[in-house]
Amino acid sequence: MSTASQAALSVVVAGLMRGERQPIQVRPQAMLEARDLPKCDISDFLQERIDSALSAELIQRSKQEGVPPDQVSAILWCKHIQGKSRLQ
Repeated sequence: MSTASQAALSVVVAGLMRGERQPIQVRPQAMLEARDLPKCDISDFLQERIDSALSAELIQRSKQEGVPPDQVSAILWCKHIQGKSRLQ
């Protein structure tokens, strides 16, 4: 993040804390979520691969822990790649 964008972010946060600004209640049309974007063959392929990998990991972890898959605890970790933190 550049110094200018950090400064702009700190101004927004300070305004929110002082009550001068209000958090966005409704997402603007320009800020579409992934589910709002049109689907294509590659997005379907990627989603299927992600779903199957997550299912396989869940089954593997349930076998390791000796519990049914619906009782496996969810784990969210942050991986640091090339100077950027990414949630996984």
